[in-house]
Amino acid sequence: MKLATNSKIFLVLLLLISFTTVSVASEPTIAKLDKGEKAPFQAWCFNIPAAAKLIADKETEKERCQLKISEALEKQKADYDLKIDYLNAYIKYEKDVSSKVLEALEIENQELEEIALKRPNDYWYLFAGGGVVVGILTTVLVVHAVQ
Repeated sequence: MKLATNSKIFLVLLLLISFTTVSVASEPTIAKLDKGEKAPFQAWCFNIPAAAKLIADKETEKERCQLKISEALEKQKADYDLKIDYLNAYIKYEKDVSSKVLEALEIENQELEEIALKRPNDYWYLFAGGGVVVGILTTVLVVHAVQ
């Protein structure tokens, strides 16, 4: 609570000080001087071309700023367009590679299928014999474990 009161007092004092400094500021003074004549006040003196340059600079500042902004935006757009083009090229490359890999795998699968169909599949006696041997061994081991 005390902090809020102190901050309010600080803000009021700050406002009072800022108003007094504005009211104390001097008004702009204009005086035409001839060559060699002293200025009646402390000032910066400009000749007519310098004053014209200051006025022209002030008038063209907005256009210069707009040109800088446009240039920065164009540069940024070019950078992003380059990145987008790079990513599009990368996507196209990946699609091409994956389609070629799929084609190669399909060809290999067809070749393996043809090879498998050419070989006879008459191994039923091996499977039957292996089943009988495994059955006998299992029975012997079970009987031996039970005794």
